[in-house]
Amino acid sequence: MTATVSGGDESKFDGPLTSTLDPNLKYHYGAVVDGIESDDTITITPQSAPQVARHEGYEMAFLDMSEMELTVES
Repeated sequence: MTATVSGGDESKFDGPLTSTLDPNLKYHYGAVVDGIESDDTITITPQSAPQVARHEGYEMAFLDMSEMELTVES
């Protein structure tokens, strides 16, 4: 997974998200990004199919994953 964080005309982050385990969040991807503000845009882009769990039908279920765009709200 990679992410881009931008606000106004400025790019605040553009790079990979690190996979990790957390006692509260469980398995997740993340990055430390300073200076995120309201109305900034976060774009998350999968680089490959997820490898965490396998189940019947998995081979087709997650192969076409589009990027996701979010707007930060206060």
